[in-house]
Amino acid sequence: KSSSSFHAPEPALQKLDVNACNQIVEDRKGRIFVGAWNSGILFFDEREGKFKQRIISPVYAQNVVFSILPFVENNTDYLWLGTTAGLLKIKTDDIFSLGLSLPPFISYVPDKLNAESISNEIINSVFKDRSGNIWLGTASGVNKLDPLQQQFQTVYLSGDKTIAEEINTMSEGPDGTGEFYFATGKQIFRAKKELDNFQPVPSPVNFINCIVKGKQFYWIGSFRGLWQCDKN
Repeated sequence: KSSSSFHAPEPALQKLDVNACNQIVEDRKGRIFVGAWNSGILFFDEREGKFKQRIISPVYAQNVVFSILPFVENNTDYLWLGTTAGLLKIKTDDIFSLGLSLPPFISYVPDKLNAESISNEIINSVFKDRSGNIWLGTASGVNKLDPLQQQFQTVYLSGDKTIAEEINTMSEGPDGTGEFYFATGKQIFRAKKELDNFQPVPSPVNFINCIVKGKQFYWIGSFRGLWQCDKN
């Protein structure tokens, strides 16, 4: 709408060295987190009314956080972080504990000796389905994590492990279909939950960054703008 306005926070309140923000999420308690480029995580401190920065590690792949997924385990809040150095699991309260210079975390990285490890250390997106499974869009295929077994299943869209498709984003299909959508930079693929057959979805959109399932439509973010797609 023409009456809409956009503005950045006041510079005097935001003394942060942030070049790009990759994702913004809200957890069940209404807390806001931002995955940033070379800046770790930004979180909003309601008491002071401003964003603060939490570096994950001084040497941890320059602290690039592509994707954030809040989740609850045994009534404790955590964040899954998709980074350029693997998948990280961090207790949410540790991010807010300003007495901790660096929050403790568990990392998942590729292991050539373990076929059930993640397939690539670059994690572009993290997604949770209705069954509680965690999906990772990596630089070389899709990874599905069983949270209980802590095991990863790697899925290649072509079925050929020698072809490493980079997955930018994922989404569940329409309710009741049991389908999933996976997007590379140039193509969207549809697959049933068995993940044994990936079909390209005709689309005018390329350079796809994200797919969000809304109540009535799918929203597709790309380098060519924002697109709306009917669920049918």
